[in-house]
Amino acid sequence: MPATSLSSLSVDQLNKPTLSLGSTHADVSELQQLLGHYVSSPMVSGGVFNSLTEYTVRRFQYRMFLAQDGIVGPKTWRALYTGAPVDMPVLQVGSRGEPVILLQETLSVAGFGVPSGDDLFDQTMVRQNVAFFQDRHGLVVDAIVGQKTWHALSKTRLEDFTTVGTIDSFEVNTDHKLHAHKINSLAVEPVVPGRHHNRQIATASTDTTVRLWRSAGDPVKPIYFGDRGSVSSVVFHPTQPQLISGTFGGTVRISDYSAQTLLTFPARGGSVMALAVDSAGRYVVTANGDNALRLFNLKGDLLRELMPPRPGAGGMRSVSMSASGQLATASHQSGANLWENPLNPDAPVSNISSSRSANVVCFNPEGSKLAVARGPWLQIYSNQLHALAATRCPALITALSFSQSGRYLAMGCLDHRVYVLDLQANSGAGEIVFELEGHQAPVSAVAFSRQPEFTFHSADVTGRLITWGIRKGIRKGIRKGGLN
Repeated sequence: MPATSLSSLSVDQLNKPTLSLGSTHADVSELQQLLGHYVSSPMVSGGVFNSLTEYTVRRFQYRMFLAQDGIVGPKTWRALYTGAPVDMPVLQVGSRGEPVILLQETLSVAGFGVPSGDDLFDQTMVRQNVAFFQDRHGLVVDAIVGQKTWHALSKTRLEDFTTVGTIDSFEVNTDHKLHAHKINSLAVEPVVPGRHHNRQIATASTDTTVRLWRSAGDPVKPIYFGDRGSVSSVVFHPTQPQLISGTFGGTVRISDYSAQTLLTFPARGGSVMALAVDSAGRYVVTANGDNALRLFNLKGDLLRELMPPRPGAGGMRSVSMSASGQLATASHQSGANLWENPLNPDAPVSNISSSRSANVVCFNPEGSKLAVARGPWLQIYSNQLHALAATRCPALITALSFSQSGRYLAMGCLDHRVYVLDLQANSGAGEIVFELEGHQAPVSAVAFSRQPEFTFHSADVTGRLITWGIRKGIRKGIRKGGLN
């Protein structure tokens, strides 16, 4: 492991070349070896700076608070040798600016508070959260964010905030019959700065209702009915206390948490099979029964209509949007596809094996990984479509959800079980480490919760929802979880 005593080295003393995609310099092998200390990723070796090496460099840069450009320059080399962020500012009460926002976001993902929504290091919220973090990590509790605190924060960037990264077990917390029929979609409330959060869950069902629940499973708001058909999908608005739902009858509805309908509009293409909303809440994407994608603003105006390279019968099955705005879809006829910028009419679409049907697609919260399920097969790609891992599940996969860090991926399946994949296991190639038993019917939806609470939810075709508590510890071999 590189020595932290090298932190004072200057760029000239390191005397390292700038490396980027395509480099074949002798130091590429050393770079790949150093990356292996910090970022788990398969096939990063061989002495050639290929696309997978670039992906791993970007992940390392994210962890170290560096610009994620995939280019290994002086700062990236210094971080690789020291194992710590470089040239980070000292922050304390009264500090302002972008570094304070970055600090708040990192603390939030680590499980220490919710961002305040401004760039001020204030006396109460931020100071208290920093002090709690320092105490938990064995640092001097002075609420001053110096090099040691930045170093500790960097270690949380690619891990689940509940632990150093390892989940010990999933245990059933609650088990409720929430709907009369199949739960088609499951969503968890996002964390929004400045808003009080009840950690709510939204469910959409074939029984024509959307319902809002606390994470324990008790209803907190009235139901409302789907318009012209059973409800196929539901998402939370990323910045407002609103729900957006789609129906097999072909409509989109926007409602508040009190079940008041704010807007209803037609999706203009048959059934809404699935929907997604961009991270800024500017537009909603509907995946329609006519195999087209349609982008609407939140007033119901049609912005764009997209068609996959090989459209066909059967319609879209799944749609997912990354934090940066990439759009991925799955369908029976055209397989999986990726739009880099769906709002740009000149942006090309990338097809991912169009000859094979795809069940589900799902981006991790950060947007760096894309999971694609085809029958029982799961493939993990980077957001640039570089293959990272492949796994065969024991049964056909019907639903996917990443944990907050992107380390764990839950797969709901037709055999009534949920399988959890650890993408850091097996030298970064991924391995199924949990088999959750509790459902008595095929699993139709899964969802990891957001910070600060860390739980997991799964729903099935009978309308039942199970909320699982996650215990931390040292895992040894595959574990089964379920009702005792």
